[in-house]
Amino acid sequence: MNRTTQLRRYTLNPEHAAAFFTWWQDKILPVRREYGFTIEFAYFEREGMDFVWAVSLEGDTEKFMQVEHDYTRSKGRMLALDGVPPWTTNQHIALVDPIGFPGRADDDDN
Repeated sequence: MNRTTQLRRYTLNPEHAAAFFTWWQDKILPVRREYGFTIEFAYFEREGMDFVWAVSLEGDTEKFMQVEHDYTRSKGRMLALDGVPPWTTNQHIALVDPIGFPGRADDDDN
């Protein structure tokens, strides 16, 4: 079965960055996982305050969008967002396609 991946890029508000990571790990990730999402990776680039992570779900785009819709409106997510400061100054979120890397152990096609 195929997997749909969403790339999420945030520019973090510098005054809240440290607290953001604790909140993200303790509050957001458990709810994401509850809805069946896999966190593929997460990286932080300090100089630009850029946080980039990918979340995926087994299934096609339609299934991903339905589960994302349910997750976005879930009680767990609403509770996680209750009273949080403005963590980000910019966000870019999009579905992405794998292209493969020659020589990688997990690359099936190249």
